[in-house]
Amino acid sequence: MPASRSSPRPPVARRDCFEVAERIDASGNIILPLDETMVRSELIPALASSGYDAVAICLLSAYVAPAHEQRLKAMIAVALPGLRIACSHEVAREFRGGMGFLRRFEILADEAKLALYSDRLRRPPDGLFGGEAGSTGYCEIRRGGQPLRLRSKDEVQLQRGDIVMLAVGGGGGYGDPARRAAARIADDVADGYVAG
Repeated sequence: MPASRSSPRPPVARRDCFEVAERIDASGNIILPLDETMVRSELIPALASSGYDAVAICLLSAYVAPAHEQRLKAMIAVALPGLRIACSHEVAREFRGGMGFLRRFEILADEAKLALYSDRLRRPPDGLFGGEAGSTGYCEIRRGGQPLRLRSKDEVQLQRGDIVMLAVGGGGGYGDPARRAAARIADDVADGYVAG
């Protein structure tokens, strides 16, 4: 994101986000079955007491295997009739990868040590089903105006006044980017996410 623009506000406040116990991996294998008892005893009462008129369900890997999203939608629909429910697996699948981010930390005292155990500094994450690869990240220390680039596994003694910059690369895309809606591409260009 360009430095001149501030990050957009999240569309949903954290207090309005709920989790359920379940896990499906990127190949569609069920690692942890949907905890239906938790859905009935915790999630549905929380939704009912909060007065929502719509719910969006977004579970990892639902684009490959939507069974948990489908079951969760059915359970909520039965318990809370009239509530509008949208699932992530029901939307278009041609998306760019997630955006990376940059964090800067100023070291305020001597005797600090940075231990870096990172990945994706040399090889970007792959895209899926025709999606393009993501981007790599980096970690750099600015000391006296001079950059010191770190390896993905590194340890450095820091000094007061050092600026540590940690950049996390963006994720790989999903689906053929040629099928991405023109309006979404135009928005990404306007926001500086992709080149025009």
